[in-house]
Amino acid sequence: MSSSITFCRIQNIDYSACRAEMGYPSPLTASMMWKDEAEQSVLNYLEAKSASGDALGAIEKGSVSIGDVAESESFAEPPEVNIDAVPKTPPQITFEYGEVNFEFTPLTIGTNFYISTEVPQKGENINQIV
Repeated sequence: MSSSITFCRIQNIDYSACRAEMGYPSPLTASMMWKDEAEQSVLNYLEAKSASGDALGAIEKGSVSIGDVAESESFAEPPEVNIDAVPKTPPQITFEYGEVNFEFTPLTIGTNFYISTEVPQKGENINQIV
């Protein structure tokens, strides 16, 4: 008897749908999105600094104090928190099936039957009767 096993082989795991569902696009798309977000973040920062500079420039008018400017820059809005189990769709996995092969050669068992009408007595061997 002999056997051989060939395990299955994974060809491809496509998890792009899972990443998109979680909000993580492909690397190329993500790099463009992050570039745009970084540019917008810099523009927002420059705008905020310019507005606080203008407010400090008009401090002699009494409409704003240094404490008001410091407070507005110190306490940012808390981020929104959401908990969810993601991804909801599994990745697409393509693979080749494996194989299990067995080669079995049945054995032959030889037996000899002797039919005797005599019943062996106590202590007597069956081979003595035949």
